Amino acid sequence: MSRASADRDRTKPLALTERDHALFVGYAPADAPRFAIAVVLEHAGGGGTAAAPVFANLVRLLTARDAASAQARVKPAPQPSEG
Repeated sequence: MSRASADRDRTKPLALTERDHALFVGYAPADAPRFAIAVVLEHAGGGGTAAAPVFANLVRLLTARDAASAQARVKPAPQPSEG
């Protein structure tokens, strides 16, 4: 450990350029993958605390969009004719 880093005041917040990047890569749904997503957040901290929630939100949005799209493609059953 260098003297500069050993002497740094740990109570001050890190400068933006010294913060870690957050990375998270995954696919969904787990049983039948349709999406591969990589989330990269510059200077955002840890991947589990910053990037993973973004991944989870994207998966929720994409699966909801797919469900709505599938529902829209379903044609209603023909109505019985009168008479």
